Amino acid sequence: MAKACRDSSGRTGRDHKDISRYGRELEPHVFTKYYKFAVVRNPWDRLVSDYNNQKKKGSQADHSLFIHDERGNKRSFNEWLEAVLSDPFCCEPTQWGADVSQGIHRWSPQVDWISINGKIAVDRVLRMENLQRDFAELGCILGLPSRELPCYNWRSHRHYSILPQRINAEVSGKVLREGYRDFWVSL
Repeated sequence: MAKACRDSSGRTGRDHKDISRYGRELEPHVFTKYYKFAVVRNPWDRLVSDYNNQKKKGSQADHSLFIHDERGNKRSFNEWLEAVLSDPFCCEPTQWGADVSQGIHRWSPQVDWISINGKIAVDRVLRMENLQRDFAELGCILGLPSRELPCYNWRSHRHYSILPQRINAEVSGKVLREGYRDFWVSL
């Protein structure tokens, strides 16, 4: 997001929270009454995007999000992926703008972010790759006027399937297990 959106409570759109966190913060009758939706993206594209974002903002002095190795060299995507998945809880949530429930980390499967006690707790899941269409459908459900979504911080990068290096099977398994593939394919 290029600009942070403020809601009525003064929070910005850069605050990353999982649905369980909102469930604990809001009064139960309010949480239940709200129509809740989430936007998810292809798990590989999500990781490629995060890698590119970290490359853009990372400095050699900042190893917290793994873009540089111990010698200060930029990691390839494969090296970065192996590093982040080998110790996903190494970064405190405040380091990446989050206030999340225990057990959630930056690279947790998206299904974990939108579930409470193992059950998806949002009324609708929108896909980033079809966001305009999915948002229009959501607007119809909620009786909202149709509108074009603004596009902030959109960066095109090569499709994840043509990464320059091969991703090893062990790393691929880490990305796709724990509901990534089952959740993504079922949408």
